[in-house]
Amino acid sequence: GLAEMEVWTDWRKWDGHLEDAQGRTVLAQCVASAALTPWTADGIPRLLFPLALGPLAHQALRVVPGRAETTLPGADPRFEGTVLENGELRVDLGRWGVMQVHDTARGRGWSLLAAPLVFECRADDSDTWSHGIERFTGPVLASAAFEPPVLVESGPWRTTVRLAGRV
Repeated sequence: GLAEMEVWTDWRKWDGHLEDAQGRTVLAQCVASAALTPWTADGIPRLLFPLALGPLAHQALRVVPGRAETTLPGADPRFEGTVLENGELRVDLGRWGVMQVHDTARGRGWSLLAAPLVFECRADDSDTWSHGIERFTGPVLASAAFEPPVLVESGPWRTTVRLAGRV
């Protein structure tokens, strides 16, 4: 599967690569940091890379200075306007959130969603001990309205689009 790690570079930009114990380059995609701190855009690099490990196994990787000339496998997913597509799925984003998800093999006429995924604020009169509640059925007080989607990162292993909105 894919593994992630953040590499401490003492706030310097990432200028390195990973190698396994035999000195082979481990292909890695630089992705956005998970930390919500103002310096992460330029600071702590987060790497996404394939790693095959069995149960209770471990593997040591070395951080080596200097970029390795490598090409990541596969094509990057495509993002245009409000559509994110990777050849397997097509996701249509809109003012209310995720509008449709299409299985590319089935075509655009068949969405995996029965209805758009909307984010709603509902009235809730239940208490914290109501463990049997499966859904909130109170009236909708407000729904989230989203700005146009923004591409955060793009690569063959992970592409991220951000929807910012208000309820």
